[in-house]
Amino acid sequence: MVLNCTYQCKYLEAGCQATLIYEALREHEAECNFSPLNFCQCLGISCDHKIGQKDIVNHLKTVHAVRGIETSSSNYELVVEIHQTILEVELDNANDFMGPPHFFIFDGTIFFLKTVVKVKEKCISWMVCVAGSQKTAEKYQAKIMFFTTAKKNSVEWKGEICSFHQKFGESLTLSIPFKYLVLQSISLGMHAEMSESNSQD
Repeated sequence: MVLNCTYQCKYLEAGCQATLIYEALREHEAECNFSPLNFCQCLGISCDHKIGQKDIVNHLKTVHAVRGIETSSSNYELVVEIHQTILEVELDNANDFMGPPHFFIFDGTIFFLKTVVKVKEKCISWMVCVAGSQKTAEKYQAKIMFFTTAKKNSVEWKGEICSFHQKFGESLTLSIPFKYLVLQSISLGMHAEMSESNSQD
């Protein structure tokens, strides 16, 4: 009887107007755009502000100057080019640290490129994640082509996307050793290609 009743989303006060049966509501609340979450800390940004998905892009741009790509494209594929620079002096840190994140919007969904510099392992790793649950992440896949300005060779990585709160080591990532990078400053480019998993069928 309880399963057939309808309930309002627990984020009603934040602005969500969804009213659903119990099972559908549980799934909705895991994805709700009004759910206040700490996206910043998950992206390696020192910020305690909790915010819903609908406001995260504006927060990242205006408060933390995070760069990204916003598009209304409804194609099955999105290709963006991302450039990162990590100063050699930063590699003298004793501990691993996260580099600046990037965001991009595809198919109405927010994605992030997370970067971690693994000082002890002498490599840099990247992962693509979605501002949503693992169920949403499984709808997409990513392809990253890495290249440096010093050499003409490139590395291509293709893998699944994870939920934004997953940590490095909990999912597949692209990792490049320092020795293959330019050690005056790590200046690199990436083509991050997003596509719907079912578009391959």
